[in-house]
Amino acid sequence: AAYDVFKRELMLPDGLDLAYVQHFMHIQFAIEAAIVAYKPPHSNQHITLIRVEEGMEHIDGVVSQDRELGRDSTYGWSEVTAVGVDVDFVPGTHNEMFREPYVQTVASTL
Repeated sequence: AAYDVFKRELMLPDGLDLAYVQHFMHIQFAIEAAIVAYKPPHSNQHITLIRVEEGMEHIDGVVSQDRELGRDSTYGWSEVTAVGVDVDFVPGTHNEMFREPYVQTVASTL
C-alpha cells in the first residue's frame, strides 16, 4: 500500500525492488524529521511562501514545537519575520509544481 502511494504521489517508476523502496522510505522519514526539527532564525526580510492547492493535507498533521503548521496559513513563517509573509497558491501537488505546466505558475509567482 505504501509503495502504491509513493508511486502515485512521488512519481516512482515501475519495477523498483523492495530494497530501493525501503531506502527511499528511510530518506523520506529523515526529511520529515528534519522539517519538524527545523528552527528558522528570525529575519527582518519579507518572505514569500508558495503553497500548492492540492495534495498537502498530510502536512497539517506535522507539528513542531514552535510552528503549528495546520493552524497557520503561513506554516509558521509569520513568526519568523516582522516584515510580513505573502502566501501564494499554485496549482498541482508539491511534486507537480516543479514540472510543466505547473512550474510556469511558480516562475510567474516569483
